Amino acid sequence: MSEEDSRQTDMPALRDERPLVRAAARMWSRVVSDPQRIVRALIYACGFFVALDLLFLLQGFDKHAHFAWENGVGFYGVYGFVSCSLIFLISKRAVRPVVKQDEDFYE
Repeated sequence: MSEEDSRQTDMPALRDERPLVRAAARMWSRVVSDPQRIVRALIYACGFFVALDLLFLLQGFDKHAHFAWENGVGFYGVYGFVSCSLIFLISKRAVRPVVKQDEDFYE
């Protein structure tokens, strides 16, 4: 048995005997194992918040917006998505070629 194998067997078992922690671990392992579930959950959450925004709009909730277009349903979600997408695209197209090094740079 090598030294590395002995280190692995010396590690204590990471099992928690509390039922709530075990249930959460089982649920999390199922969610992580299926990426489609994560995407589906995010879509449901986005739909819920857009519906909530629409409900607030129909009830006359004032967002205290500076501009008229900020009062639109789902404006901040769309704004955030477009902003993050632009940051990603700009960093990929403009910044990456500037900071990218050759493969053998450190050799």
